[in-house]
Amino acid sequence: EVADKVVFMRDGVVVEEGPPQQVLVNPQHERTRAFVNRVRHYMKVEDHDFTVVDHKALDALLGP
Repeated sequence: EVADKVVFMRDGVVVEEGPPQQVLVNPQHERTRAFVNRVRHYMKVEDHDFTVVDHKALDALLGP
């Protein structure tokens, strides 16, 4: 299950927010793009939607 909304912040300020299908598939802010580029190989993107294909590795990368 995926969240209904994701929020990216920088220094306590929201820089981008919205549905994950929108924000993670087409990030607009540099902070969001940097995150997506870092985790892109753990996700499969098709038809403006995404799925996480390696949860264990992604969890290890992002930490608790």
